[in-house]
Amino acid sequence: MLGVAVEELDNKEMAPKLIQLSSDRFSRELLRNRISDLCGAIRTVWGWLGSLLQLAVILGVAWYTFTDNLNTVVYAWFIVAISLIFWVTSVAFSLTCRLFTGRYPGEAKQARKSVAEFLNNET
Repeated sequence: MLGVAVEELDNKEMAPKLIQLSSDRFSRELLRNRISDLCGAIRTVWGWLGSLLQLAVILGVAWYTFTDNLNTVVYAWFIVAISLIFWVTSVAFSLTCRLFTGRYPGEAKQARKSVAEFLNNET
């Protein structure tokens, strides 16, 4: 987009142009970036929900194994199923977000954060 060779991107003189390009491309003003940020938050909550559900299953299995009988330990395999279901849906959700917005979930927010960190380190 800048019309320069890849080798020239490491040049210090290119930094202002790269920052401007990134700021324009990942601006909060663009709807696709807002949707990407929303999808990032949804995917984060989804990941936490999956982790909490897995923790609840392992705690429940451990409790009933110690208090009831050893036959309930087989239900610990539900953790693998839960993990796979949450992983597959997260990947599908991420690819759907990429298809509709051109960005992965949270990509725009991460790019803005990287630009801000770069600018803070330069001063």
